[in-house]
Amino acid sequence: LTSIAIDSDDDIHIAYYDANNKDMFHLTDTSGSWARTNLEDIGSNTGGMALDIAINPTTDEPGISYFDKDATSLKYTYYTGSSWSATTVENGADYGRFNSMAYDSLGNVHISHERNSADDLYYTSDKTGSWVTTLVHATGSTGTNTGIAVDSNDDIHIAYRYNSGTDLYHATVQGYKTGSVTRADVSGATCSITPSLPNGLTLNQGTCTISGTPTISGTNTTYNVT
Repeated sequence: LTSIAIDSDDDIHIAYYDANNKDMFHLTDTSGSWARTNLEDIGSNTGGMALDIAINPTTDEPGISYFDKDATSLKYTYYTGSSWSATTVENGADYGRFNSMAYDSLGNVHISHERNSADDLYYTSDKTGSWVTTLVHATGSTGTNTGIAVDSNDDIHIAYRYNSGTDLYHATVQGYKTGSVTRADVSGATCSITPSLPNGLTLNQGTCTISGTPTISGTNTTYNVT
């Protein structure tokens, strides 16, 4: 298992798994010669064993997502500039297989992965300030061999295998950006919302925008637009 990333100085960072010793290493040429660091014993190499490395654009330092087979957990570690700091993102329950990781422009972490036994695709991020895991696709056996990427709007794109249908799938998740974000307008869409909007508000077909002014006061309610 290997993954590679290059920082803004064109220095190379490689995360890899040593199956003989069951250890995960970081290898880099930032000092002018190759140097490696033993990061953690992550257990035996079995189906779904995975790690991925990326460069945080706000620090220009590497971070790694990985599956700890011994703990059957999804973990994340990043370089602070002087040492590595590791955390358990999802503990137990076989989260983290086939994981892939990317940073958005704010340095938020985004990880796609499969949960074993359930065989479902999950997405985990710290964009809210704490780790949140969301089920993305739960139909049949799915979520293996994931790959994740972030576009210029900080929206998330996940490619993965739908095992039951032996198909390639693509999922999107809206990312997080503090400033205003320009996105292409939706057109020609058929939209629905639950629960119904308050009187005075209208869901516009084609664009899925909401317009109008509510005529009554309401309580804090979550609406789902499809």
